[in-house]
Amino acid sequence: MGRCTICSFRKANPLKKANSHSTQSPAWARLRIALGATLSLAAAAVLMAPISCEHTATPTHTYPTVTPTTPAEHTYTTRGILIRLPGKDKREVFQIHHEEIKDFKDKNDKVVGMHEMIMPFEDISPKANFAGLNPGDKVSMTFEVRWKSDPTALVVAISKLPPETQLNLSPEAKPPQ
Repeated sequence: MGRCTICSFRKANPLKKANSHSTQSPAWARLRIALGATLSLAAAAVLMAPISCEHTATPTHTYPTVTPTTPAEHTYTTRGILIRLPGKDKREVFQIHHEEIKDFKDKNDKVVGMHEMIMPFEDISPKANFAGLNPGDKVSMTFEVRWKSDPTALVVAISKLPPETQLNLSPEAKPPQ
């Protein structure tokens, strides 16, 4: 019996026998045997096929994640090109070449903007799903900022954009020093 890892939806076992009655006629018994053989072949095909429901499998995070203990002070959504996926430890940080963020606020809550750049993000929320993403993909990303607590910058969502999406990026952007 298969089980969806998201909703615990159970697929019925086609090999499970229904309640049988000992008072069946010989003709019924032969029919039951013939049907049983046919159902066994069908069940084998069903069992070999992937078990599914309306959900996809829950992604297994292969990178460290962070759950903040304080609310975000600011949340920003930007678009860009995925440079590096998060790795299995903090040394392999996620990087994105993102567009300018005109309304970015500093720790004094003053709008200072943020230039387009290749930016590393050390902290990833468990809600951010990188499944199916690869370096070079155009993405939309949402991150939170906490100036007064950790994590300062936390990626909370990321999704792939269509390849034809036009981004406002210069080819000479450099990672921050």
